[in-house]
Amino acid sequence: MEEQVSVTRAMNLVRRQRHSFLNHLQVISGWLQLGQSDRAMRYLETVAVRMSTESEAVRRAPAPLGHLMLELDLEAETHGVRLEWQLDADLATSSASVLDDMRTQVMEALPALTASSQQSRLLVRVSRGGVSVHSALDKGEA
Repeated sequence: MEEQVSVTRAMNLVRRQRHSFLNHLQVISGWLQLGQSDRAMRYLETVAVRMSTESEAVRRAPAPLGHLMLELDLEAETHGVRLEWQLDADLATSSASVLDDMRTQVMEALPALTASSQQSRLLVRVSRGGVSVHSALDKGEA
């Protein structure tokens, strides 16, 4: 039963990632159709940097933590919030309590950032000692 839950969560994550990727392609296509190639390039660069940073963090994380990071990244994206990850170098495992704490802290922080009129980001630090979440507002265009 637990394996079926894991497979279902993984498939839901893949579906959400594909949906997000297609949305990014539609935005880029829209800017290009409007003759705004400079906006399309800026958007593409922003997405590429975000995905590269996300990939690096997930690659260093234990599998359960990496999976949750990707889920939370997608959830934050729907709120217009960018997550930034800082993982301790020696983080070899992630306990269920750390994962639950991380999910709770991020999900509780998203509504306040969503209400902001500026682009927001959330810094999530994960260490053997636990999780800390700090919010900040970005300046400039996304």
